[in-house]
Amino acid sequence: VDTYGMQPNVVATRDGATPLHWAVAGSTAREFGVGGHIDVCRFLLSRVSDRRAYVNQVTLDGNSPLMWASWSGTLDTVKLMVRQRANTDIANRNGCTVAHWAASGGDLSVCRYLFEIAKVDFSTPNDGGNTPLTHAVAFGHGEVVQWLRNTFECSSDHTAHKLANDFVQWNGTDDRRKSVLALFEEWDMQ
Repeated sequence: VDTYGMQPNVVATRDGATPLHWAVAGSTAREFGVGGHIDVCRFLLSRVSDRRAYVNQVTLDGNSPLMWASWSGTLDTVKLMVRQRANTDIANRNGCTVAHWAASGGDLSVCRYLFEIAKVDFSTPNDGGNTPLTHAVAFGHGEVVQWLRNTFECSSDHTAHKLANDFVQWNGTDDRRKSVLALFEEWDMQ
């Protein structure tokens, strides 16, 4: 048992990622971020005496299990992390928050839960000036882009519009990104 009261099979690896990080994101032998494994998460949490410390352990880059869960788009694992008192205000070494991860993942139900229930701020930029909106644009998540625009009145976010345009110019065959650009063009016409 280590200093957090964790059994040896639930401690962090050399990059700081714990088995909980991997369980909330979900992985297979070939893919990462395939959706969290709620039963594995519950099992891992049952093996530690200090759940709050375990839920809030970050990788060397400063990424928490809640960030990974938010990105993977599994609402059940996100809710579990929040119920276990995961820090919702944390930022990684690049200034990306849980909101950036959720917007990048593109699951609207996760974004809405984090905003409405966990009170996560979806308007703060990271250290590079990118907002959750620009992350949703970069990954072609139109539904999240539309929700962010409607919720935060960010229709004047020229950076996000320019990014959407750039992505379509780089790869004009990407239908997701073309639909995101179409949203911005529609908003400009209003």
